[in-house]
Amino acid sequence: MIKVLQFIHGFNMGGAETIVKNYCLNFNKDNIDLYVLCWDRYNSPYDKELKDAGINVKYLCDDMPFYGKEKIIFRIINKIQLYANIKKYINNLNPDIIHTHLLVNKYIKFSRPKKNTKIFYTHHFSVERWKNCFKSEIKKTRWLIDNYDTTIVALNSKMKDDINNLFNIQNTIVLNNGIAMDEFFQPMSKNEKRKELNLNESTFVVGHVGRFSKIKNHDFLIDVFVEIQKKKKNAILLLVGKGEQKKHIIDKSEKLGIRNNLIILSDRTDIDELMKIMDILIFPSFSEGVPVTLVEAQAAGLKCIVSDTITKEVCYSNLLKYKSIIDSPNDWAREALKWSVDKINYCGIEKWDLKLIIKELEDRYTKSLKGDINE
Repeated sequence: MIKVLQFIHGFNMGGAETIVKNYCLNFNKDNIDLYVLCWDRYNSPYDKELKDAGINVKYLCDDMPFYGKEKIIFRIINKIQLYANIKKYINNLNPDIIHTHLLVNKYIKFSRPKKNTKIFYTHHFSVERWKNCFKSEIKKTRWLIDNYDTTIVALNSKMKDDINNLFNIQNTIVLNNGIAMDEFFQPMSKNEKRKELNLNESTFVVGHVGRFSKIKNHDFLIDVFVEIQKKKKNAILLLVGKGEQKKHIIDKSEKLGIRNNLIILSDRTDIDELMKIMDILIFPSFSEGVPVTLVEAQAAGLKCIVSDTITKEVCYSNLLKYKSIIDSPNDWAREALKWSVDKINYCGIEKWDLKLIIKELEDRYTKSLKGDINE
């Protein structure tokens, strides 16, 4: 068996956290001896899913008595403890493979795993943003590449090219995040689900799924919805997620007089069902890696209007329409209300099937230990 450590900050139900959770729940237990390392416990449904499945998750915050305390002395202690505890855990575990996600590579450098440890790193956001905002983490990743057998996983071909150019390497691989395809294609009673949210059959539901952060551009989304609501009085904006911008968005909706037309849901495990009750999804992000949300939406049969900053590689049907965020909110609103799709045409979405992705990743792990990762 291959001893694999998945390393991420915690499970707060973002895109990267979702795929790590999916990996953990779907690995072949006959081949993978799985361990998961986090330092934060969010008490999200993902934490419970992993616990119920008997997944071995180590939360370092449980061993840090001052974790979460804001005094400067406690923050210093926490930082020291975090580095020390990660190093101790990794060295005691001695995994064959460490698979990192998001901004954790600095801890791997500090921990100095044994030289025969194979490193996988999945990059989950744009390389341009990485270069602009996280230069130190790039240096730590470069150190891993120079000192360990490291495989970087990109989410699309452009990201692969950008990463290869950034590090002057040629072995970055592309691996889709993957979705539980059967769940999203499964038909369901739209009206029954709407009743759970006190919505009637005629309500026009505008949706968004994603964390409340500036990069997701919820401000613009609210402005678009205001224009939609002017034209369609029975419209409701359904936002699924949580994050630091949530209060700001609630305050803005109150100022604009649309708070009663706003529904916010957090920590949901029924995303497939929620998407099926939406009439359209508005996704005006400033930047994305490859947003799995949009693949899920297409599998659920949901029309999506998305910003043209998002890679075209996420388009697998005629359910996606790209618009510039330079266009006015009124332009977006008009498009949302007039656009119809008579028949859905899919092209290539099956390659996002989670079962296929998991199998490919397991094969990559096996090949890396044999020294033939690029075969």
